[in-house]
Amino acid sequence: MEQKETDRKTIYDTGSGEIFLKNFLAGFGHALGNIVVYIILIVILYNLFMTKVFPRIAPFLNTLTSLSESLEKMPNISGGSGIVIPDSIKLPDILRN
Repeated sequence: MEQKETDRKTIYDTGSGEIFLKNFLAGFGHALGNIVVYIILIVILYNLFMTKVFPRIAPFLNTLTSLSESLEKMPNISGGSGIVIPDSIKLPDILRN
């Protein structure tokens, strides 16, 4: 019977360049996979935020912008006791006096 020679190499038979290349490619593939998973996670979280959370806080953000615009139009305020919020700005009842 003839003995077949195998093409398998052990770590002792390979050169340092081949070991470096295999480890580099494995590490690069691992990093690339992590980046893809990270991007997918960001897209999922963005979609959840825009469909579930943002519609609930949008009225509050609109109120804040209109309030800041009206405060910018007011003259200089000293003491802070004369602040009157116009009725055109719709605030939740908890923020009213």
